[in-house]
Amino acid sequence: MIFTTRRLPTLLLLTAFCLSACTEKRPQIFSQGQGTNLDTVAQWSSKFVDVQTGKTIGTAPTTNAQEKVKISENVKAMNHFDLVKLVIADEQIKSLVGSPPFRARPNTSGVYQLQIKLTDNYLKILKVAKAEDLPFEEHFYTEEKLADGRIAIPLVGYKIKGFYRIEAQKTSDDRESHQLIEIVEDDTKKATHVRIDWAAREVFEAVKKVDLFPAELFFEYNAETKKFKPYEWYHAETVTEKSLTDSNTIVGESANRVENSKLNPATKVVFLPREGELRVVNVARDERLSRDQIQSGADLNSEATMLLPVQWRDYRTQAAGVDLSMKGEKVEEVQWSERKFFEVNFTGIESAAILNGGRAGPQNVVGTNRLIDIEIDTNYFSFT
Repeated sequence: MIFTTRRLPTLLLLTAFCLSACTEKRPQIFSQGQGTNLDTVAQWSSKFVDVQTGKTIGTAPTTNAQEKVKISENVKAMNHFDLVKLVIADEQIKSLVGSPPFRARPNTSGVYQLQIKLTDNYLKILKVAKAEDLPFEEHFYTEEKLADGRIAIPLVGYKIKGFYRIEAQKTSDDRESHQLIEIVEDDTKKATHVRIDWAAREVFEAVKKVDLFPAELFFEYNAETKKFKPYEWYHAETVTEKSLTDSNTIVGESANRVENSKLNPATKVVFLPREGELRVVNVARDERLSRDQIQSGADLNSEATMLLPVQWRDYRTQAAGVDLSMKGEKVEEVQWSERKFFEVNFTGIESAAILNGGRAGPQNVVGTNRLIDIEIDTNYFSFT
């Protein structure tokens, strides 16, 4: 009896230890064919990477008439940057980005970032910067405006095969087993994992555009009424102006936008938008023209100093379901007067020698001259 009593606690301890060891939870593993090539959603959720730019490595033409059009760097609405070298320290991101065309200011640090984000259809890599540090032709494709005012433009994308959540497979008695399975999740906000097609890389394809100008150079646009309000410009006849590009002088005609000018009202002109042209009209020759509105048809016979054949444009990123694709497109369904950019046909420009007594030309242009060049600066427009 004494022997049995002393040995009982030891036997109980050994039994308890054995039961504990035998019921230790097995590690969870994926069932066969499940869980391959999965990334966590958190791994790719709105990640920002600092990048630098290097030297200029290529040009990005803005016009088919390079020798005729000179645009000052002071015209911020037309910021235009050439192709530069992109420097990425993060080797994984560098490999994902590859070598897409990257237009930006050269030799910068701290100006540009890359944003990595998941959308319904893509893992996207976007170029992020202040609007003035991005080519104005890319602003159409803004995918996101950040809280600090910067904008994000699509650069590279990888197609997504699917979103998933991971759960333990149930046993026959409705208990969780040690085996994991992936379940397709249509609600991306509930997904924990994503499968990305790393072989399906797409570089954003913008619409090719040259000779494009923002309407805000010549007009104030009222978003509520969707109408243009022309600025008043003051026109100087055959004056000598200093060139924007060199120390030589040019002889031509200039139009300077002045808000509170004391110049002779007879020199006042406005740019009138039309569906197929911009008409530079001398206000003094037709009192029907108003600063506060655009006449619909009465001024079509107004004598014009110059006609610029134009096509009104707007662009956007193509939709892909509820997501955005990696390709740009023209906006065709809105009225021309609601589009905020125009494309100029420089070969069809007709200028007039109105103040030189030229003879009447075609399309109500008073006298016609061959266009030599156009220069644009802040509140300044000159043609020769």
